[in-house]
Amino acid sequence: MGNTVEYQKKSSAHAPTVLLQVQEVNKRTLGKLIIKTVGHEGTETDEEGTYLRRQIQACISNLEHHKPALWKDARVSFYGLQGHEYVIQSGGGRHRFVVFLDAKDEVTLTKRK
Repeated sequence: MGNTVEYQKKSSAHAPTVLLQVQEVNKRTLGKLIIKTVGHEGTETDEEGTYLRRQIQACISNLEHHKPALWKDARVSFYGLQGHEYVIQSGGGRHRFVVFLDAKDEVTLTKRK
């Protein structure tokens, strides 16, 4: 379903730590990103993993707020506490989203213009 490509931070300053190329961003492919970066449910994780899982799960909850066709050409970026970037992308990634923790300690999914 998805083809995972990992980049080393040393090779390029702008390359994400993890890039998961998929045909469509959906609940299933976001679940694969969780497993790839954090591990299965119940896996013991550090603060970074817990934070990242929370962001990806918030994205899953917000998928239906946008048109389904949009997710076939989308790029969603998640940022860990250590500044690592985790990206899931379908198509050319024309529709760009960023998931982050806001000032109220709530995870927010924002579409970039």
